[in-house]
Amino acid sequence: MGILVLLEVLIIFFLSRILLPSRMIILSLALIALSINLIHGLEGGLGRISGYLFLLSVFSFNLMDVGIMGAGKILTFLLTGLIVEGAYLALSYWGEGLAAIVSTSLATLLIPLISAFFISPSLASTFPLSLVNLCLVGLMVGIIISSVWELGALLLGHISAFQKIKVLWKRWMEY
Repeated sequence: MGILVLLEVLIIFFLSRILLPSRMIILSLALIALSINLIHGLEGGLGRISGYLFLLSVFSFNLMDVGIMGAGKILTFLLTGLIVEGAYLALSYWGEGLAAIVSTSLATLLIPLISAFFISPSLASTFPLSLVNLCLVGLMVGIIISSVWELGALLLGHISAFQKIKVLWKRWMEY
């Protein structure tokens, strides 16, 4: 998980010099969504997402990738991680895929929202149109990334199962 965080921080660091801030926020949310899905799919376990988000916030402490930096970023990512872990735990009863999609989308929705409340609580509490749009973009990024990830995992599972059936069929036909 540490290598994933370092790789993501390096990507964010170098691309933040090239991209506009609005595009950088979308790219950062997409990388976070991809990493959350990777962690859900490969490692699983309770506390992994919170740990990943905490490490990411510590290593990208001085980067303005999601619109906030410093201690506010650490608190934003920790709060988001705890909410996402709770949502994943609550929804995993209905299926791992649904829980991964909803929790990832919730993470990409909450990061801009909680960041806005840390930057200016009085302005964020009025929910200006730009904040609503940013939250909706984050939600859509999360839904798209996690849906594509789960669809890929589903197709890979079917291909793997098909290959096993094919091997068994060939062995049976040889007898």
